Amino acid sequence: MKKASSDKTTELTLYDELIEFPEEQSSLKKFGVDSTKNYRTKINRCTQCNGKNIIKLEVLGAYNGTLFWNCNDCLKLHLRFGAAYTEKLLKRARNLWTNPNDWGETGRKDTLDN
Repeated sequence: MKKASSDKTTELTLYDELIEFPEEQSSLKKFGVDSTKNYRTKINRCTQCNGKNIIKLEVLGAYNGTLFWNCNDCLKLHLRFGAAYTEKLLKRARNLWTNPNDWGETGRKDTLDN
């Protein structure tokens, strides 16, 4: 989910690779998180590609706020919290189901592909 400087949602994207399956042992490995280093505040540059286009990524049902910092250039995920705590939060969302049509106004009419 991208946010403008005013923290108003400007883009909403459904990441199907973030769907949890109970048989998966490590959600973070499945998502491609290869480092346990965490960054409590937004990073200025991606640790993989050195890109500056870092966006907040929220996971519905896991945490009410930013869970990852996502490089919008190379798509690398950076942890906001420690790995064990992030895994615990992601387990909350395992059985969550949502319908994007129920999300209401997201700031732009062309955000969701129907």
